[in-house]
Amino acid sequence: MKATIKFEVNGKKTQKTIEVTKNEPNSIIRELAKIDKRIYKHTYITTIKCGRTEYQWFGKASEAGVGEY
Repeated sequence: MKATIKFEVNGKKTQKTIEVTKNEPNSIIRELAKIDKRIYKHTYITTIKCGRTEYQWFGKASEAGVGEY
């Protein structure tokens, strides 16, 4: 299934759509960090949408277990 993540990188708001296996926000953010090297622990994430479910995150990627890359 596809997940769309909205986040801020260097003050710019952007979004990215990736293919995921689990519909869990923490897992989706960790998969995004593996794919996109711009994502690091201080990246501010606002929304995660996977299928019909939309998660309001409003926090840093480090809260999902993303370390420094």
